Amino acid sequence: MLEQLSVEQAVAAIRDGSVVVVPTETAYALAVDATNKAAVQKLYTIKNRPDSKPIFVMVNSIDMAELYGNFSDKAKQLAMQHWPGPLTIIVEKQTHPPVTTPSRLRTGQAQPPSFDSAQDMLMQRGAGAPDLAPNLNVVDTTIGIRWTSNPIAQQIIAKLGKPITATSANVSGEDSCYTVAEIKKEFPEAKDVAGIVEGGNLQQGELSTLVKCINEKVEVLRKGKIKL
Repeated sequence: MLEQLSVEQAVAAIRDGSVVVVPTETAYALAVDATNKAAVQKLYTIKNRPDSKPIFVMVNSIDMAELYGNFSDKAKQLAMQHWPGPLTIIVEKQTHPPVTTPSRLRTGQAQPPSFDSAQDMLMQRGAGAPDLAPNLNVVDTTIGIRWTSNPIAQQIIAKLGKPITATSANVSGEDSCYTVAEIKKEFPEAKDVAGIVEGGNLQQGELSTLVKCINEKVEVLRKGKIKL
């Protein structure tokens, strides 16, 4: 049986390199530290997912997104219009995340006080943020990023201080999971997944919209909840 985890327990498990099920604004997701190569590899194994299929990440602010992705003016515009929410934007990865403060895309909009900012994370570390795990995408130099609107996922990311993975909590080719019962059926062996942070029964529907935005070109790769 999957263990029910608090937010604090989930963060500790993710820091330890484990896989945790978390709710999002779409379906339940399998979350690991997106900078941990070994943890990301666990995801591919658990999901039976081909290495050629990239895994996207979730953040809890635009600041954090800019630490890991190179946002063009058009990508920034999309982020300002639709984040936080079910829009995954594929951009070029930041190979050497900047130490300086990322640009503020929402002037005057303060982050919730319980959330650490990405810049705070950098100052606490005294250096640049860690690179994303290289095996998130072995096909090219891009990364898919989403600022989740789910408050539980936001808290986990904030307390971890790094992005988490956003891949759906299912075996590749199977349906997405929207309830705890479906999760327990999909992953009956607790050894594969450390536990679940329950978010209730999620509203079944469309997944996140997926767009690729390199320079100023926007390409919709998957239609979803956000209509572009």
